[in-house]
Amino acid sequence: MLKLLTLAIRHHFTTKAPVGVRIVYDNAPQTKVDQTKPFIRFSVRPGASKPISTGDNPLIEMIGRIEMSIFVPTEQGDAQALDLADQCEAIFRNYRWQVPPNRLLVEGFERTILPEEQWYQVKVSALWRAIMRLER
Repeated sequence: MLKLLTLAIRHHFTTKAPVGVRIVYDNAPQTKVDQTKPFIRFSVRPGASKPISTGDNPLIEMIGRIEMSIFVPTEQGDAQALDLADQCEAIFRNYRWQVPPNRLLVEGFERTILPEEQWYQVKVSALWRAIMRLER
């Protein structure tokens, strides 16, 4: 159930991600990041879930976040980081995915700016809600 959601979300992002910017995914083999170029760390973070029907294959309502953490070297300033944040948010604005009875909707966004020593970081979180059939 969560694997299907993660694959759908990741595929949508991958096909629309900013061109020329390296994407780092959770659980991908570790490779060294070029310290002179921006990159985006992409994660799907599930949150709370609850059953909304009964029976052998109940429907489950889930909430979570899609986190896109944009890293730009501090000496390059914040403009590129903010531009990439706008692009990442646009990818999921009004995003809906459905394979009946499963469905997902992005409901809103949150941004956090986290300057670090070597990186200027902007985290864009897309808040999602899904209804999925629990297969047993």
